[in-house]
Amino acid sequence: MSGSILLISGEEDVTCNFSKIAIDRLDKSKSAHYYKHFIYPGAGHSIGIPNVYINQGNKKETAFASLDSWKRTIAFYYKSIESVNK
Repeated sequence: MSGSILLISGEEDVTCNFSKIAIDRLDKSKSAHYYKHFIYPGAGHSIGIPNVYINQGNKKETAFASLDSWKRTIAFYYKSIESVNK
């Protein structure tokens, strides 16, 4: 399997630890793939498209995480495309 990996986690989401484990494994294996993990303090599981329903975590932090991660996701994909085209 090949390709870039992007993980976005809210610190208040129980699945955040699984994302951290995945990143640790990528670090330890010295993965050649481009990968990033964005963790947002106070945010819950509902990080996604900005201004969409929030059902977990602090609403203000989750709303910020949704807006910020959307911008960072777009930047990640551009960077990912650059790394493939080299």
